Amino acid sequence: MKSFINWGNGREKDFGLLLPMMPEEIERLVVPFLGNGDVLLNVKAKAYVASDKCDELVELWRFVSRPQPLLTDMLSTIMDGWESIPQLCKPLEDRLFEVYDSVALGALNDHLSLVSSVGRITQDLTVPERIPLTLKGWRTEEMQMELRYRWVKAIEAGKHLGMNNDTKFKKRMLTAAQNAYYEYLIFLYNNQQVKPQAQAAILLWTLSISRGHAFIKDDCKWFTPIFMGTDADGLAYRSRMSVFQSDEFFARMKFTQLYKKDALLFLNSEKPGGKDFIFVDPPCIVGSQRKRGRMFSRDAQQKLADFLLNETTARWMVILPMEEPVIDEYLSHHVSSMAMGDEVVIWNY
Repeated sequence: MKSFINWGNGREKDFGLLLPMMPEEIERLVVPFLGNGDVLLNVKAKAYVASDKCDELVELWRFVSRPQPLLTDMLSTIMDGWESIPQLCKPLEDRLFEVYDSVALGALNDHLSLVSSVGRITQDLTVPERIPLTLKGWRTEEMQMELRYRWVKAIEAGKHLGMNNDTKFKKRMLTAAQNAYYEYLIFLYNNQQVKPQAQAAILLWTLSISRGHAFIKDDCKWFTPIFMGTDADGLAYRSRMSVFQSDEFFARMKFTQLYKKDALLFLNSEKPGGKDFIFVDPPCIVGSQRKRGRMFSRDAQQKLADFLLNETTARWMVILPMEEPVIDEYLSHHVSSMAMGDEVVIWNY
């Protein structure tokens, strides 16, 4: 099954190598780093238990683990809105280009005048009527404000970047509009102006097009995933979301227990035995390359190694970056290992 989350450290691309190496008979699959759940969804076992210390991630998994009748419709509505942005912007392109020409030629060099000019254009924006009916919280004026801000910033930046052709200008205006749509959905999510099903739909959609780890909180504990300026691939997106129409997914989740715990606390509390299989894939590189918000310290790596090597009878597989110093400790025991790109796969069975 394809995971519904686009996760920077997902293992889907490595399954052709990893799945044949895993045990054929597994009583219970134990996953201390849930992430996008691609291992949880694709390794066969009689029961499943998984954990992650990211509260929002676990709550999302719990929410979607049972059928939600409105969720699929809301996801489709959000994606339809995204895909309609080029048509939404097209009637306004000529007027925006006139404003940009005035800025580039120095005829409109006052910021407040620029804001006013772009504001008059965004007032003529037509937001698809189906969106406010479905999201129950969409406010056209908020979207207009966000779009005005993004277009003003794009025009000001364009003066320095030399957007001297129509194609380049249209592309920048489209990206700005996509950014406005994206940021407005994040605004709705953080302000909880929508029902739980719509909030989950917003979260799923942003995670599907954000690159890397999107569960990023600022100092005010607001969800702040980064817009990457990329076109969402509608076909790939719908392929990911089709999991919510799969009986296999919900059947799998019936036999899955989910916890919000640190990986080591989780492993010690579950006490995996000889018929269990632990799949360990820490969420970041712990040496020189650290990913924002997803650190797993060297001390934690050491404690994890101690647990796997000395405190459990379960079968396990761990994937570590080649630069990780604790690898030597694993290899000093009776384990198997294999290089996989710039990582090492280590297993004990």
